[in-house]
Amino acid sequence: MIAGRFLLLVACILGLAAPAVGQDKHDGNVVRLNGTDWRLHGVDFPDADQVCADGWRLGDAARAAVRQLTEGATVDCKITTKDQYSRPVASCLVNGQDLGATLIRRGLAWASLRYTWRYVIDDWMAWLNGEGLYGHRCDKPWEWRARSGGQR
Repeated sequence: MIAGRFLLLVACILGLAAPAVGQDKHDGNVVRLNGTDWRLHGVDFPDADQVCADGWRLGDAARAAVRQLTEGATVDCKITTKDQYSRPVASCLVNGQDLGATLIRRGLAWASLRYTWRYVIDDWMAWLNGEGLYGHRCDKPWEWRARSGGQR
């Protein structure tokens, strides 16, 4: 009986060490880690099915990057607030590196200046270097939704 409880405890700990990662199909700003939906503070993701002017699938690239960066990594999220749907809004570190800054610097998301100026330098660097969305002439998510008839 005690051995069974010990094994259950070990399984739970191992489950937390290897985050289950994904992005919501309908809300690209939601990142799922260990069964919890998080919005990254100061990060504006492309819509999940967003495609840029040259055909680059930005939404797919952003989701793949989140998976690649977080699978098997140590992820530490600190809640800063809650959004209008009561989901936690957090800043997340992946192996000690800011996930939001990394995604924005790679041109896979935008700095959300509406909420914070924290990532403005990362966004400018992506723009100056023509990284990701800047190199592919991608619309901002709200522009893309307006052009695609608001469909996600």
